[in-house]
Amino acid sequence: MPMSKSHPAVKLLLILGLAVTGAVLFSILGMILGVLIYHLPILGNPNILNNVSDPNVVSALKIIQTASALGTFVIPVLIFARFNDYKPFSYLKLNRAPRISWMALAFFAILCASPLINLMSELNSRMSLPAALSGLEKWMKESEGQAQKMTDAFLQVSSFSGLLLNLFIIGILAAVGEELLFRGVIQKLLKEWTKNTHLAVWLSAIIFSAIHMQFFGFFPRMVIGAMLGYLFEWSGSLYIPMVAHFTNNAVSVVVSYLIQRNAIPKESETLGSSREDLIAIIISAVLCSALIFLALRLKKKNIPAC
Repeated sequence: MPMSKSHPAVKLLLILGLAVTGAVLFSILGMILGVLIYHLPILGNPNILNNVSDPNVVSALKIIQTASALGTFVIPVLIFARFNDYKPFSYLKLNRAPRISWMALAFFAILCASPLINLMSELNSRMSLPAALSGLEKWMKESEGQAQKMTDAFLQVSSFSGLLLNLFIIGILAAVGEELLFRGVIQKLLKEWTKNTHLAVWLSAIIFSAIHMQFFGFFPRMVIGAMLGYLFEWSGSLYIPMVAHFTNNAVSVVVSYLIQRNAIPKESETLGSSREDLIAIIISAVLCSALIFLALRLKKKNIPAC
């Protein structure tokens, strides 16, 4: 096919163009649905979406988020994969069911890495720019605060149905969509372009983190992106980073829900971020090293993920 023979840079521009176009169109569609369902004047006054204390606004934001995720990540990737290959699921490494061993490894890798990720998050949150860049730092903190405010509003649910909805939007949809784009296409094209697996993994991880626009959580998210990238490379199946990504997001959703119901202490969601958690951090590092070794053994023995 003509597109399959195009330069990787051309393909990258195409998938990014499709993603941006889809994001705009489907975000507008989400806003229209928000207007029709909740009778909010979103199109005339988009700033109303900042009022996350209004339950209707939060519900409308979830609709917009769902539509945006479909338009940004899922649909553009499926279109791109179809025109790049007559068998899009084969191109995306989704044509075979994954093995339980690789799925279990991905699941435990994310769980075991959690204290280390929380430690990086705490260190990253203390980042300070030079005085000459104080304006930029102020904007970054405001953006971070607004993003955190919206995340907290999403996670504030009191019913089991609300928990399930969050698991779908934040867990399943985000994991599937983002892995389709960042690992399934962008990382693959960067590897094709640079001929370097490690460079492709880290570049896609940087893009993955940057697109979230949360600067004081940039480095831990980049590391998570790299973990997902290596899981994809080592296993040869996109299902594996999807499982890991879903685990990461779902744990955050469930832990937040349990904290709200006073079922577990609030410190549970920040395990590893304080000096008192040194033992947990050491155990996390040891277990992560062991799981990396196991993944490399599976790869060396040519035990496929599918």
